[in-house]
Amino acid sequence: MFEDINKVLLITDMDGTFLPSSKIPGKKTLEAVQRFQELGGRFSIATGRSLQASQQYFDSVSVNCPIIMCNGGMIYDINSRRQIYDVYVPCETKQIVRQILADNDYVGCEVLKLDNVYVPQLTPLEQKHLEICKVSDPVFCDIQDITDDWYKVLFAVEPEQMDRLIDYVEQKGFEGLLPNTMRSFLRISQRVTH
Repeated sequence: MFEDINKVLLITDMDGTFLPSSKIPGKKTLEAVQRFQELGGRFSIATGRSLQASQQYFDSVSVNCPIIMCNGGMIYDINSRRQIYDVYVPCETKQIVRQILADNDYVGCEVLKLDNVYVPQLTPLEQKHLEICKVSDPVFCDIQDITDDWYKVLFAVEPEQMDRLIDYVEQKGFEGLLPNTMRSFLRISQRVTH
């Protein structure tokens, strides 16, 4: 199939691809990755998850090159335990998130950073998301207590509340957020969390 499998890099998403709905990688999948690597192939993961929500899987599968985390916000070498590349959300994001949460108590939220997952607003759906991702020790704190260098902000909203949040964001006209992009992003987020 390939002339030189040493030149092949296989990168997979986690949720819904490498991980089935049970969030437990299948035996056949793990064996296939192992055979691929034994033949010289390189295997990695690209995910929207935080490092904390992904680490649990690195005991069951060998990743032999850097991984992409937080929807591309970080490239991380799990063997040397260091970031290779970082892209943070703009600093003004904190003010936008603060206002969204202050005005919408039904919205759960988590902020992904290198050292942990921070939860400035917990809702039942946000709690469920933390459990699904097996984030064992999130930091529950106020939004202003979360220091800079955010990779990602995730909002958790029940499906019947999604249009309400989208309308709120569109009406506020936050600088740097395009309404149609935000609407599409929130709809994608809704599908991922359910």
